[in-house]
Amino acid sequence: MVVAMFGKRISRLKCLCILSMGMTLHVLAAELIILKDNSSIWAASVRKEGDQLVFVRDGGGDEERLEQNSVDMVISAVVRGRNYSAAEITSALDAIEQVSRRRGKLRKQLNMLRGEWSGLQKDTSGLEQEIGELLNRFARNPADTALFKDVKISIGMIQFKDMRGIYKEQINSALARIQKEYCATNMERLAGYTNVTTASVAQFVAARQIADDVAAAKPPAADLARVNEMIEKCWTNAWKYNGSRAWDSFQNAKTMQAYLDSARTLFDLKQHMAGNDQQKSVIDDLQNKMRAALAKSSPDYSLEMKGVPLNGADRDVLNRLRRRLTLITLASIPFEEHSFIFPTTTPAGASMRSVIHVPVRIIFARTPPPGRTYCLQAMILGNSGGAVVRRTKPLNLVLKDGHMDAGATFDFTTMERDFSPQRQRDGQACVLVLLVFNDKPERAGAESIWTAASVAFPIPVL
Repeated sequence: MVVAMFGKRISRLKCLCILSMGMTLHVLAAELIILKDNSSIWAASVRKEGDQLVFVRDGGGDEERLEQNSVDMVISAVVRGRNYSAAEITSALDAIEQVSRRRGKLRKQLNMLRGEWSGLQKDTSGLEQEIGELLNRFARNPADTALFKDVKISIGMIQFKDMRGIYKEQINSALARIQKEYCATNMERLAGYTNVTTASVAQFVAARQIADDVAAAKPPAADLARVNEMIEKCWTNAWKYNGSRAWDSFQNAKTMQAYLDSARTLFDLKQHMAGNDQQKSVIDDLQNKMRAALAKSSPDYSLEMKGVPLNGADRDVLNRLRRRLTLITLASIPFEEHSFIFPTTTPAGASMRSVIHVPVRIIFARTPPPGRTYCLQAMILGNSGGAVVRRTKPLNLVLKDGHMDAGATFDFTTMERDFSPQRQRDGQACVLVLLVFNDKPERAGAESIWTAASVAFPIPVL
């Protein structure tokens, strides 16, 4: 029996639900206790003692009791994998319909049970074919992480549809097969990285992603231990090679460009490979050693401005601007400071709703990574939040010792008339100009995330 009025036997059945990934099953409850006051209780277990109902709530806790005369009905949930007879299914659905007419306020709970029981009546003969099609699809590229996750979720949905557990063995076999093939294929890919003694930091990052993906697939303990051994070897090779390469490349040339290239390598090592303070300290010591050598080989340059190489011409411009140039860090956008920008002429006041031209010098503290997009950005902050933002086309970076001059044009003529700008203490509004970057190519209809590469300088506007 799957439905019980009091005075009759109550069977304890368990309802199983599919979680988001479609593979893990979790016990929700055994029965729904429906009370005459139009309330209900999901119970993990229920039994009758005399004139009372003894139950434990779903989620655990102490035993509780109800008087029998306060209870309308108890309806058991479906046990996945049990082969119910047609009579049992019909009996359960008839009982749900009967109590639904009396307890309309419990529609949500009863609909949940109705869905479970009616699901047993659905034709599942096509599920075996679906499993085969998913396995064939996965076999075309078993190393693809996105494909592995997608196929795993799809098999989990088949598991959800297979209420009677008819295809339990095929489902479990399919899940085991794709996990085994995915882990084996990617472990083979990872093994290829272990033999590369001249791997770049980017190559190590790629190897670590493979290791993380395999670990997330939960392989056997022996395979996981092997993955850890391989990624440790990859780390050791890349750490030694790139640290030595950064120093040797600089030592061989001792030029500003060589320093900037090596500074890029050291930054990548610190960001992606240094896992503790000691390793970070090794990188800092090496960079300080390079800076000391650079001060002797390139005395015209100074790195005192947060590692940005300023030469005599830069200092002359900054000295002319110092009374009118302030630098502002914006907290409203992501910030990874590795450059310094400033106007090469004194910023003149401009009309707020106009086209603003400004010549800008850009100086990098390290060589920019390949594939990164940089733009100059202008912002007028709003008095009550928000901002009007204009951005140049992507810059064509042609750098000499990390330097580049660029002319920027920002069109604010179409700014909304009711926009109220944020003003400084002297009542002056301003346009803030800064350098921003984006590591991902822009896609139509997708919102790009731009990160500040520099602090901003203001241009007064009327």
